[in-house]
Amino acid sequence: MRTPSRRFASSGLAVALLALAACSDDRSFTNEDLDATAWVSSSVEGETLVEGTQIDLAFQDGQIAVNAGCNTMNGAYTLDNETLLVRNMAQTLQGCPDDLTAQDQWVLGLLESQPRLSLRGDELTMRGAEVDVTVVFDRASP
Repeated sequence: MRTPSRRFASSGLAVALLALAACSDDRSFTNEDLDATAWVSSSVEGETLVEGTQIDLAFQDGQIAVNAGCNTMNGAYTLDNETLLVRNMAQTLQGCPDDLTAQDQWVLGLLESQPRLSLRGDELTMRGAEVDVTVVFDRASP
């Protein structure tokens, strides 16, 4: 399984992000808060992850990289009042089992649906119309 590059997390920014997040339950945040961070799924509502898979997210220099178990998706992102806006999403074209292909598709659908983001502590939640995904800061990132 290919995952987004772990080079995205910068320890100084990551510590600042976590410190700011810990100051309140929910808070406003910007593109700069997400830049150079990596996240891994902790819960999904509205869909079921294929056994043995997770969703990996990374943000770097206005770009988002996502892997949900098979193909890697990349594109540009911005935040607009805590709404995630992605554009020009590209995807690798590995041949995958049907269940992983379906999972890639609903994850891409969530990203393209302009989900609302909320940050609470070290958890980032993307809320779509039918699917919510919570990811936690990936402390393992260099």
